[in-house]
Amino acid sequence: LAAMQRELRAALWRNNRLAALGTVVAKVSHDVRGILSPALLQADRLRKHADPAVRRAGDGLVQAVERAIDLVHRTLDFAREGPPPPLLTPIRLRALVAEAAESVRGAVALFELDNRIPPDQEVEADRNHLFRVLVNLLRNAAEAGATTVRARVRDDGDILSIELADDGPGLPEVVRANLFRPFTSTHRAGGSGLGLVIARDLMLAHGGDIGLVNTGAGGTTF
Repeated sequence: LAAMQRELRAALWRNNRLAALGTVVAKVSHDVRGILSPALLQADRLRKHADPAVRRAGDGLVQAVERAIDLVHRTLDFAREGPPPPLLTPIRLRALVAEAAESVRGAVALFELDNRIPPDQEVEADRNHLFRVLVNLLRNAAEAGATTVRARVRDDGDILSIELADDGPGLPEVVRANLFRPFTSTHRAGGSGLGLVIARDLMLAHGGDIGLVNTGAGGTTF
């Protein structure tokens, strides 16, 4: 009974925090959009620079800011109405995985992507949603100490599985026990414990799911 009471108190605390988070998101979204808009204008000017390297940097910055603005809109919609419906379009999966890896490589750590996805492999998905899921998993792998992440797909006819396998040290038991519970699955200082929760919500909105295949001294596979 005491254990059940402790778990109930913890669940109520998590739910209260999630409710508070939704309120905060609704309040700050307008200000965040105001901050990002001039940043987008400045980044757009870089795309017109005479130096090709500066133009490439401007292109990357514009894409990053546009994704951030889209994330603010969708997060606000999520707080108000629940998970936003995915906007399904045909996507070249290999290129999207490579783009996600490049985003993580520039922001978090250096690691190698072993991209074994066929160049012509397409999926019907929301590009921004799937990008967020891939970035989350790749960032987690890099921050856990992985030096290589292997990406491949398996098509069983009715189900297309995307597999990301790293060579990191594996997940601690405490993390494995709380993988998809908000505020509990992180073991990194400063982590929110929301990344995998959001990633799973996005996959469920597509009619799919995300799960841990295995983890240990040889690495982790999602």
